[in-house]
Amino acid sequence: MWKHNSSPSNEDLVQATRDAKLSKLDSELIVHGNQGPQFIVRGDYKIILIHIPIREHTIKSIENRTIAFIIQKDSLVTITRSAIPMLDEIFADYSNNPDAYQETGTGPLSLAFAIIDRLNTSTLKKIHHLLKRVEIAEDAIFHGNERKMVEEIAVLSRDVLDFHRIALPQKGLFQSIHRQYAFTIPEQEVLSHIHNQAEQMWYTLQALHSSMQELRNTNDSLLQHQENELLRSIFSYSILAIPFLAIINVFNPHRSGATILDSVFFWGIIAFLIIVLIFIFARAKKKRVL
Repeated sequence: MWKHNSSPSNEDLVQATRDAKLSKLDSELIVHGNQGPQFIVRGDYKIILIHIPIREHTIKSIENRTIAFIIQKDSLVTITRSAIPMLDEIFADYSNNPDAYQETGTGPLSLAFAIIDRLNTSTLKKIHHLLKRVEIAEDAIFHGNERKMVEEIAVLSRDVLDFHRIALPQKGLFQSIHRQYAFTIPEQEVLSHIHNQAEQMWYTLQALHSSMQELRNTNDSLLQHQENELLRSIFSYSILAIPFLAIINVFNPHRSGATILDSVFFWGIIAFLIIVLIFIFARAKKKRVL
């Protein structure tokens, strides 16, 4: 019933649309693959386009991958221009045990909904993992790791924005499908579950987006406070050092008539100023300002 095309060539892609007997407009939609999420109903087939977030490890970012579902009376075809590991895993699972995917119905549309349900479950796990990383960053900030967290917060913010960008276009997709078309009771149940998953993703990402803004502001405030404290210490040191530097020439051991006591005072003042400066920077290092 289910045929999966992962990373097909352009020729294979065109052939797949011909085999499915898609209209010219729908064929171009599948071949070009640059459209947003949508649900299309034709006389002999249906098309569902959804976006899935995939972490691209080579560039360490979240990429948007499109899955096209071509649903006909007795068959389901899925097409992805790039490999999606979770979908490949679902297809392998289906190939080994197709009966497990018939709990929500026996038709290709029910199967498509079951696949989307599992893909959404996988995406929710990724979002919850992202939420856990945000909680770890929050804990680290209040344990003196503000400077170390600057890069981590930037990475987390980018990931949240990437997930947000992918989830936004299809937020209400399955709700509109539920309202516009008639489905069997099993199909309605799984479709309702898919819609609830999309809503859960959206609200979790909204909460994450707000948390990241607050986290960034808090981290920036703590860093600013520490930097101001360091500047105050350096300013105080300069006020302390100026009088000493003003009188140090009086004890210059290289001047004519200098005594051993002059050398002691001269090098004593130098040593004192160096020790105070080392203390200031050691204190800043301990507080992880540097």
